[in-house]
Amino acid sequence: MDTKTKHKINRKLYDMTFNTYFDTIPLDTITAILAESTVDIVDEAGNKWEGLLLGRNSNTTFALRECTKILRCVLWLSWYRMPSGRYEIVVYVS
Repeated sequence: MDTKTKHKINRKLYDMTFNTYFDTIPLDTITAILAESTVDIVDEAGNKWEGLLLGRNSNTTFALRECTKILRCVLWLSWYRMPSGRYEIVVYVS
């Protein structure tokens, strides 16, 4: 992944989350933004990631198929469930 693609993805993720709270963690929307740039979240074996996000507040990193050893990058996702039941999230490609 080149830096231009990374910047484009991060801009879309920022626009999606800026001043917005969610009823659920919008993982489908996040993966759709990545897919627009042909980037996939993958597991340790390099297969498309399948899993669950658990907890009222936590964070995790996801490996991305398009990242290389030279340009190491991950998708970083943090979430916090507020007393209202809605989620505040922070997500970006680092």
